[in-house]
Amino acid sequence: MRVLGLETAGAVCAVCVGDGGRVAALRCETMARGQDARIIPLAQEALAEAGFALGAMDRFVALRGPGSFTGIRVGLAAARGCAWSVGRPVLGVDRREVYRAQTAALSGPVAVVLESKRHEAFVAFLGLAAGPGAGADPEAWRLVAPEALADIINAEAGVSWRIVGDGAVRLRGLVPEAFLIPEPPEPEVVTASTLAAALAAGDDPAFAPSPLYVRPPDVTLRKTGCA
Repeated sequence: MRVLGLETAGAVCAVCVGDGGRVAALRCETMARGQDARIIPLAQEALAEAGFALGAMDRFVALRGPGSFTGIRVGLAAARGCAWSVGRPVLGVDRREVYRAQTAALSGPVAVVLESKRHEAFVAFLGLAAGPGAGADPEAWRLVAPEALADIINAEAGVSWRIVGDGAVRLRGLVPEAFLIPEPPEPEVVTASTLAAALAAGDDPAFAPSPLYVRPPDVTLRKTGCA
């Protein structure tokens, strides 16, 4: 199974060419914006390094959120365009599932904290029977201020949390330093590519290539009417 993975939801522009469970090529650049101009050139570079043409890919995958509104759309649009051009399936991976896979071997509850560029961060609690304020889905994404998140974590006396994600550094000084794991074991795009390759079918509804937004957009178009 050969997979081309694209990641632009966070503050990166990354491409992974996966081939039979190994990383054949990886490109990753840190950037808060401008991924639209770099994602296709990076994909071309990665494919050239791996020695594959675009048509040799079996599946395409992009991180579908949460994250930057523009970044999410850029990654999904690029993955859809590549997949359409060669007639292959395209998938989207929730970043929660990426961190679930990356933390599977860790003990204790996990808080995934992702940068939102606002005061509140994107947060998902993994491995809890009833996540704080989650309603019907204890692992649902929600927006939580760092101070409020610290209160939730510190209220669990004697519990060793694992706090992961690119927003984990927001908790520095608010929770025990030992809880923080800000650096992932591998780039998110690598884990997403592995998850996409492991699917029995390329049309799993849980991996639909649709954007995952936790908050409404900052700018909306004004409604206009016709006289």
